[in-house]
Amino acid sequence: MTCATPLAPCHLDGLFVKHDGLVYPCCLLGVGDGQATDSADTIIGHVADPDLPRLIREFSIHCRCQARRLRPARPGERHGRLNLELSLRCQGRCAMCCVFAPEYTGGYDLYPHLDRLIDSFAPADILLQGGEVLVQRESLDWIATLRRRLPDTPLLLATNGSVGLDMLPEVEALFDAVHFSIVGFQPETYRAIMGLDIERTKALAEALCRGGKTRVQLKFMATPNNIHEIPLFLTWALATGAKNIAVETINIGQYILLDTFDDYWRKIFRRTGREVRRILNTLGDGLGGDSGGREIIFSGEARSLLDIVPIPATDAPSGVGSNMDSQAPDRPGEEVDMAADQLDDGCDAAWGLIDRGELDAAEAALLDLDRQHPGSARVPHALAVLELKRERLAEGLAVAERGLADHPGDARLTLTAATLLARMGRFDEALGRIDALLAHRPHHWSAHVSASDTNRYAGRFEAALTHLDRALAIHPQLRAKADQKRRLIEAARAQAATAQP
Repeated sequence: MTCATPLAPCHLDGLFVKHDGLVYPCCLLGVGDGQATDSADTIIGHVADPDLPRLIREFSIHCRCQARRLRPARPGERHGRLNLELSLRCQGRCAMCCVFAPEYTGGYDLYPHLDRLIDSFAPADILLQGGEVLVQRESLDWIATLRRRLPDTPLLLATNGSVGLDMLPEVEALFDAVHFSIVGFQPETYRAIMGLDIERTKALAEALCRGGKTRVQLKFMATPNNIHEIPLFLTWALATGAKNIAVETINIGQYILLDTFDDYWRKIFRRTGREVRRILNTLGDGLGGDSGGREIIFSGEARSLLDIVPIPATDAPSGVGSNMDSQAPDRPGEEVDMAADQLDDGCDAAWGLIDRGELDAAEAALLDLDRQHPGSARVPHALAVLELKRERLAEGLAVAERGLADHPGDARLTLTAATLLARMGRFDEALGRIDALLAHRPHHWSAHVSASDTNRYAGRFEAALTHLDRALAIHPQLRAKADQKRRLIEAARAQAATAQP
């Protein structure tokens, strides 16, 4: 059964600027870890682009998550939160850091570009994160200037909070709200996961709560080896008087084998859940309730694992700072597009068939979707890839061309068409398609990878290396794949040199 996904101008309500300056619709995208959500299609531009305000205003792609579906901006719509990831410099050594801050050695010099973006975007509030902002003196000095320049714009901080109490006055002066991410609660657990001292974090959070000048959110990030400490965290967090308490999970399923002979993990979750429910039942205001200005939020996965009911039909995005003092403007109604949801669900199912090699079943499903929802870009893209897998190159190209006739410049259709052309030996045509895409979307690292592959097939090895380097500069987490492709290029170059008379 298809669930309705609310339509939202995500790039107006949660625009995210990554530490390298790339701009995305939200912080769930482009996290830099090479996972599925890190898509070149979702890059709006770079913070230094002179025409970035236009790129933001005109941005429109297919983008759907559990919480929202992106829709284009409308004339005159107000802007919500601006989420800025500054330098990745951090004193923490978090084992699960998806941006690899512990390994970061670079600098940061994008402050003037951020100033221009802030002036043009006019956000309702600004969320600042790292790395760890509180150990970045240049970032704090820039934020102080921003505070003086925009005294009425709320500034929010996401932090591990592991700094000395001597920073308390500066934190209170700069930030309207502070969001603590706490990964573990017993000192040994916290040190093993984050490499930090939990007592420093607790001291700063308690002091901010006592001072009452800054709204505090205390957020526990549950992993398999700390989830049993949630009751300890809750007991402490409730005693601090923090206005917002949250419990989320770091995709626990990716770290454990749930189905063991002794049902080990389910026992841990059940026992922890019983203690959590006992604590919550003493409050009287109910989970998620708002009593005396206090809000307690559990993510969907946390509710499910701990058997905390009722589990809501939808959950807010779990990105950094979500639901924390959001000043995003209210949007009239809650628009949905059931037809688009049905199309997406159908395409996702068809891709599952393609991945399993059930190509005939996938084709039947896609053709049925095309009859029900004509004119989409997703269906011809999937059909073209299906024909590519069948080695029916001409048929696949014809499907891609039909899709591009309805959706000129669509990145996925363009790159699929280029791949088909390259496989047919039509290298110049393939590269022409990719160059046209890069002319409009120079930060599309997937297009550079495609150009690198096509040039390798064509025996143009220097161009292949150049495009590979450009892709890597945009998306450094491609390094493992890039090294493999570099070896392929060098091997092909050596083979070509040996074959020469």
